[in-house]
Amino acid sequence: MKKLFVIIFIISLALKVHSDAYDFRMKIGYITFNMKHLKELQNEILEDINSIGIQSKKFGNYSNTLSYQIQFLRKKTGFFYEFASTGSRIDYRDYSGNYTFDQILNKHAIGFHGEHNPIPQFTDNLIQYIQIAYTFTTLDYKERVKVFGENLADSSTLFYSKGGSLELGVSYKLLEEPILVMFDVGGSVAYSQAFYLKGNSDAQLSTEENLVNPTWSGFKVGFTFSYDFKKF
Repeated sequence: MKKLFVIIFIISLALKVHSDAYDFRMKIGYITFNMKHLKELQNEILEDINSIGIQSKKFGNYSNTLSYQIQFLRKKTGFFYEFASTGSRIDYRDYSGNYTFDQILNKHAIGFHGEHNPIPQFTDNLIQYIQIAYTFTTLDYKERVKVFGENLADSSTLFYSKGGSLELGVSYKLLEEPILVMFDVGGSVAYSQAFYLKGNSDAQLSTEENLVNPTWSGFKVGFTFSYDFKKF
């Protein structure tokens, strides 16, 4: 992930050097969502673990989180990449050791960004935007068992889910010099297929009643930043 951001940053510098028409931005936002099926599955797993006498606790429970986005625009249209991560943990500890079951959920999205000023006759600071994206979500199940300081088990199982999303929102320019700073508010509707096991798309993740898929639909609030590297 770090290598990807470094590569994109270097490309953005090159674009800025060669043309004022290109705009590179970075966006950070707080996003809300409802991972209903994942929470149901976690509760079932916790009940199964507790039923064999291991009174575990859960932490995190797929909490709302931050998202990180980079945008390449030319004449108010372009593409973007977004990353977000959340998850949950089931944990048991006593004098002899501990059992940990981590569920790490990562979202990758790449797609189209377009924007315009809906009321240019009144203000130059208000922007409406639309983002249409392909989403790829990974769910990593990590189990670890340690007894008297010795690792007895350490396993990882990876699931994938593909989908798409549509986000609509507005941005307001708070500052233009020396950097562009915008305040953003938006909402998204997303669809994702059921999680399937890496290497076997027929092995799908499910609760007792439903197939399990990530539900990224929700609201976002955040800030967008851009700097004109031509000023160096």
